[in-house]
Amino acid sequence: MFGLGPARSKDFGHSKGLGPFIVTVDEIGDPLALNVKVKIGERYEWKGSTSEYSARPEKALEYLKTIFTPSPGTVIGLGTIPDCTGLDNDLWIKPGEKIEITFDKLGTLRQNTPEDLGKIEPSRWGNREELRKFY
Repeated sequence: MFGLGPARSKDFGHSKGLGPFIVTVDEIGDPLALNVKVKIGERYEWKGSTSEYSARPEKALEYLKTIFTPSPGTVIGLGTIPDCTGLDNDLWIKPGEKIEITFDKLGTLRQNTPEDLGKIEPSRWGNREELRKFY
């Protein structure tokens, strides 16, 4: 967040990037001590912990308050745990793949990527061979 700045992300049409439940701190204990597992289809699995976040929640909130006043209920993402993303590992999600992110004590968020992407614009990372038919 502090390297690239706050950004709207993981907010795709038809996505459910939050949930399906909201819990209170008394249900999970320290939110910065949860084991996390990320699976992308059958190709990749990563394990880590929320203790690896580079920005503590209170620091993120302090910074955001210099930009706007968050309303009650505002959801603030802390970004991604280091080394668990495709960008970190040069591993890209393919059309139709299932992504699963499991947090201890919270459960599993499952996200399916669409098989038909329609026409997509080239990205700053260049055209990907597996997406050739969508450019």
